[in-house]
Amino acid sequence: MNNMTWYENLYIGENVKKRAPRVIRALKRGKFAARAYVIALASNPANLLDLYPAFVLRQEHFQTERLSIVGLAADKEEAMEVAAVIVEETLSHTGSTDVRKYLKVEEER
Repeated sequence: MNNMTWYENLYIGENVKKRAPRVIRALKRGKFAARAYVIALASNPANLLDLYPAFVLRQEHFQTERLSIVGLAADKEEAMEVAAVIVEETLSHTGSTDVRKYLKVEEER
């Protein structure tokens, strides 16, 4: 899937760490990735992050939607934990919750 931008210093949950290269490769090829969640910059600017089970990325909607993926997790619970780490780190370093600015992820829209 060409519509995904991967953050250079991807946040990776402990439970997916060993499988991460395989999961990333599958997602980049548009293949099915079982037992994985991606954490992306929010599609709605009023939000901070979006959490998606990896299998939904194969749906038609995501074929045209541009995603900036900043994290990877094994399941929903771990995705929430990774998202919390990202937001807490952003807040501690900048004093704000502007994740997009902190990560300096360039999006092509």
